[in-house]
Order: sequence, then structure tokens, then C-alpha cells
Amino acid sequence: MSHQVVIVGAGAAGIAAARCLLAEGVQIRVMEAAAVPGGRCITDTTSLGHPFDRGGSWIHSAGINPMADLARQQGAAIIEDDPGGLRAVVVGEQRLSDDAFKAYVRDWRRLADGRDRAPAAAGDPAMGTFVPGEPWGPYVRHVVALLSGVDAGACSSEDFSRFEHAPGEWLLPRGQGSLLAAAAEGLPIVYENPVHRIDSRRDPIRIQTRRGEVEADAVIVTVSTAVLAAGTLTFDPELPGHMRDAISGLPLGLLNKVGMAVREDSPLAAPGAVLMHHGSADEAVMIRPGFANQPVVCSFVGGSFADALEREGVGAATEACMEALRAHYGGAITRDLGPGLETAWRSHPWSLGAYSAALPGHSDARSVLASGVDERLLFAGEATDTTLFSSVGGAWRSGIRAAEQCLKAMGQARPPDGNPHPGLRSGAGEPES
Repeated sequence: MSHQVVIVGAGAAGIAAARCLLAEGVQIRVMEAAAVPGGRCITDTTSLGHPFDRGGSWIHSAGINPMADLARQQGAAIIEDDPGGLRAVVVGEQRLSDDAFKAYVRDWRRLADGRDRAPAAAGDPAMGTFVPGEPWGPYVRHVVALLSGVDAGACSSEDFSRFEHAPGEWLLPRGQGSLLAAAAEGLPIVYENPVHRIDSRRDPIRIQTRRGEVEADAVIVTVSTAVLAAGTLTFDPELPGHMRDAISGLPLGLLNKVGMAVREDSPLAAPGAVLMHHGSADEAVMIRPGFANQPVVCSFVGGSFADALEREGVGAATEACMEALRAHYGGAITRDLGPGLETAWRSHPWSLGAYSAALPGHSDARSVLASGVDERLLFAGEATDTTLFSSVGGAWRSGIRAAEQCLKAMGQARPPDGNPHPGLRSGAGEPES
């Protein structure tokens, strides 16, 4: 079976690319390894009795984020959130005094803004370069892990500083994943069909999937950089060296969540607060009561601490978060808790992590990956967006960019007589499989 464009992956990037190309009459097929769309942004509607995003929750920088437009188009309820509104910090079992809390917040902000104040001649050092000293530097360094998924020493400061901040931090009561599920409806997606090999030596390109071989004039690959690095998807010929270097320079960090339903009258049901708990200088748990205005408490762990907990096995992250809740609210708070869940994105076979973070010295890797191999083999996904990376909106925007690259190639390839070029053909028509 031959198509004009095959898209590998039905996450935000793949869905956006598919919608863009279909709107222009391009014949496409989307190959998705999982049984549902959404990739790393899936809303669980059953485990807690309330919608809960297992992956991306926030529409960051809503003023420039295409997911904000999608939310409006779908008439989704929107919550204006303040994820940086820290209210209290507990170290061990001791809540910080007012003065200590102010010093902690001051150092948190100094670290987050450190690269912006550094001279251009500094090059691209790790964010760890900007960690403040004692007493709070060893603790606030975890802000990098909670934002980027990697520890400060493994995070490019240049890349970290390029994230584009704009007004609006939104949460959706019904979950951001629900937007993608609705946007995927009616698209020609083949589920539970991972792609194993892409052979671009031939024209058309040959794509080996679990269900057999298909052909396409162009391919848009949207899988994570961790999946690309793992080699479960192979390319013939091998990707050029500069592309392989870009993939290696953009490993996936880790941010895992623990969600727990709570009683409606519990203090954990009240939204608004952001709480931090450090069992030690090597541990950080961020707690969000009343998450997305639901009777749910959501806790977050990131970076090497999250990796260590995931390696310990099921329940380790939950216990770390329970310890944090007891430290803030007392042991009796456990009586308010109902069903729970924890994510394990590093172990997820089709993602192998949460989102990308450039290594120090690799701040240009995103633009390299976004350039693609040529007009026939293109890449999309949050790792390829240079200013909204690590976000669902960045993934969506990258899918549009890759689709536009395809469309441009089709236009350039069209001969003067207007007949379809035998390589990148023009025209729609839905294939049977």
C-alpha cells in the first residue's frame, strides 16, 4: 500500500501534522505503536474517578501556545494556574520559617534566571553552574529537574533559557490529553502498529511495520529522541552523523506523577497551593492539592531522583509522595486518600522518558533535528521545537512545521504542466489500509 506521507506516531506532533496535510488534500497514514492517540499526553478518566493527565498537563505560555487555540476551538473549560506559586517548604520534617522560606524562594529564582544574567562569552555551561551556595542551593537545584526532567549538571543553560515564556499557564479540568483524543478522531491512524525500519534508499520510501510494509513519498518521524537513540526504529541508510549527534545531545529527562483521589472535605482538595518537600538534599517532591480544581492531589518527582524511584519499582514514588504529604499535613492526612496511580515514563516502551533536555554544549541540536535528512525524511516532536520544547504545544507546533516542509516540497516538485510529480504526488484519496 502506498501513501503520499506516512507519519510515525500519533502524539501531538503526529496529530497536528496529519490534520494539516489532510486539510491540503494530501493522502496520509499515521502509524501508532500504542492502542490510543496522545503519545506522552494522555488523560486517564477512570483510575481516580476524575480526569487526570498522566503526561503533559499544563498549556504553558498560553499566549503563544497552539494548544490554547485548540482548547478554545473545543470549548474546553480553562483554569488560570500559577505553577510557580510556592506556598511552603518542608525539609525533613521541619517547615521553613518565614525568613528561611523567603531565602529559599530567592535562590530558586536566582537559579531559574541565572543563565539570562550570564555573559554571552560564557558559552553553554550546565545549569549547575548557576546553583546558589549554601544553605538552599543544594535544595533549589531541583527546580531544574522539575522543569527539564534532568539534574542541573546535565542541562544546557543556553537551551534552558530559550524556552519562551508568555502570559498564561492553563490547566484543563477534563485534561489536556482529552484535546488530543478529540483532535485525533477521524484521522487515518493504524494503532498497535509500531514502525521498525525506514528504508529511504528507494523511491518511494519503504516503511516496515508490525503489520507489514507500506510505501510513502515522504515520512514524518515523531517518536521521542530516546526511542530514536534506543535503535528500535532503524534507518537505511543510517542517519547522517550530525543527526545522530543531535539525537544523542537531546536525551529524555524524567518527570513522574503520583495522583491520588481525596475526600471532598479534605485540605488536599483545595486548589492553589504549591508545596515542596525535601526528604534530603537529594530528594524533592512537589505537591499540588486540588489539582486542576478536582478532588485530587498530584505530586511530582523529577530528574535522577525520579529515575531512582522508578528503578526501585512500583510503589516507590507513591511512598515518597506519601512521606511528603505526611510532612506537610501530619500522619492523619492518609485517611483522606482514595485510589491512586503513579506514572513510570522511563519504562514506557514507546517513550522511554518524559521530555527532552539538551546536554551542555548541545543547545543547537533541536534545530539540527528539525531540519530533517532531506525533503523526504523529516522529524517532528517536542524535541525539535526550539522555544516550546518539553511541552505539548511545542510538539503540536513542530508537527505543523514538518507538514509545511512536506507541502513546500510538493509545491517545488510540481512540474510546469501541473501534473502530479511521481515522487511527492498531489491529491487526496483514502486508501483501504
